[in-house]
Amino acid sequence: MDDQDFHDRMLAEYKNQRAERVPRPKGVDFEFWRNRGHIGAKLSPSEYAAFYGYCKKHDLSINRAIKFLLSTHPFLKNNG
Repeated sequence: MDDQDFHDRMLAEYKNQRAERVPRPKGVDFEFWRNRGHIGAKLSPSEYAAFYGYCKKHDLSINRAIKFLLSTHPFLKNNG
């Protein structure tokens, strides 16, 4: 495999791992659509320390920990 073949293969693999973009529906504000997956919270120092400790203990980034906790929370699994 020469250099060009390698780069072509890596480019194809990179394109395969990316999710296809979903077009913004008509009537939906640009800023709302751009930030539709963004969440934020103000935590007290003790809450942040506990959450950060959880992330380190389970070797998770903050983003992955939030996704994991939201996906496994019993109230959210039953849609409220």
